[in-house]
Amino acid sequence: MALAEMRFGVAMIECPIFLCAEGVSRDSETGSLTIYNVLEDIQAEGFPILIQRVAVLAMLKRDASDPGHPSGELVLKLGETVLQRAPVSSNFQEKLKLRQIIKVNGLVVPSPGIFSVSFILEGRQLGEFTFTFTSRSPATVQTT
Repeated sequence: MALAEMRFGVAMIECPIFLCAEGVSRDSETGSLTIYNVLEDIQAEGFPILIQRVAVLAMLKRDASDPGHPSGELVLKLGETVLQRAPVSSNFQEKLKLRQIIKVNGLVVPSPGIFSVSFILEGRQLGEFTFTFTSRSPATVQTT
């Protein structure tokens, strides 16, 4: 273990894939994942806007010497303003890989801006996903 790792006690868990979508589901028979409607730029008619469902997928890998039950948090921000912090507990169940799905229900976004979701585990940011909220021009109505 490198000096910096020992000094800070940082686990070397990695997160090669981190994303946010409207939904992520795992098939109970095959274990296959289905990811739908990956969140990108979202245009809204007005603000605040309610996002009913956000699913966060963190694909984690660890070494056998890393903790099997690390804890951390999910941080949702609009610009520099933290909208929500949620504790996260991971359980590798003696395996070296984990596909962690975190669901956020009823997220209120107060204004346009850059939105970020950060995944912090054992004090280290393992993943960040960003997208933007923008205002759409109001619809025009024409009568004939």
